[in-house]
Amino acid sequence: QVIEVGESVASKPVIVGGRLVVATENGKIYSIDTDSNQRIELRNLDTQLVAPLGTDGEVVFVHSVRNNEVLALNPETGALYWSTSIN
Repeated sequence: QVIEVGESVASKPVIVGGRLVVATENGKIYSIDTDSNQRIELRNLDTQLVAPLGTDGEVVFVHSVRNNEVLALNPETGALYWSTSIN
């Protein structure tokens, strides 16, 4: 089954706790439930994303071009755990 996100996907998705998490080039992070194929927008970072997503199995890590920062997100709610600038 094809699940549309409406934008170009920026990198390979990651799987976290039964969810497929993808990022678009325009900064939207989507979570897709692998059982029901339901898609939700976790967060709109409103910035260009070009780096791959990362995960430790519980948290999704996103590198944002804006402020050259790394963000740690909850894969179910999109809540921000922390962010840090990298220089």
